[in-house]
Amino acid sequence: MKNLQIESGPPINNDDCPDAFIFYQIETFDSSLWTTDGLPEPGLCGPGNNVFQDGWFIYTAECSGLVTFTMDGVFGTRILVYDGHCGLLVPIACSADTGCGPEKATVTFPAEEDFEYILRVGSCEEGQSGVATLAVSCATIQVPALPPAGAVCLIASLLLAGIFALGRRKAPAI
Repeated sequence: MKNLQIESGPPINNDDCPDAFIFYQIETFDSSLWTTDGLPEPGLCGPGNNVFQDGWFIYTAECSGLVTFTMDGVFGTRILVYDGHCGLLVPIACSADTGCGPEKATVTFPAEEDFEYILRVGSCEEGQSGVATLAVSCATIQVPALPPAGAVCLIASLLLAGIFALGRRKAPAI
């Protein structure tokens, strides 16, 4: 499991998806200047089904495996993860907490190394905001390069689980 750290100042300009900041490994921010601009996701986020006073980040996966984001704040936090780009967002994971107290929001999803994911973070209750910290870890899943005979079902299962992405936007090489 990889864990790196970098801190940033208070983001103000990433209040909308097109202005998303690049996310590294840990970000501390104050959401009090953000507004709510994303749509509710009732099928994915459960009770409350929205991310209020939301900020946006672009995350490039550092491994093929399970990515886990945690967000800790002085308010009830929520994390929503999208595949795609700002003009065509497909929600893939949400920290659907049962309550909205000042506890950690956590979300885990399958990711492919070097592919970009859009993060929308904020409060799980309208009117709540403040300082929060968002962190990520990635647990690599080993998948054989060439499947052994009879492993077609395994590959199909991995495709359905999102381990291998089809048509996703790969991060540009630097």
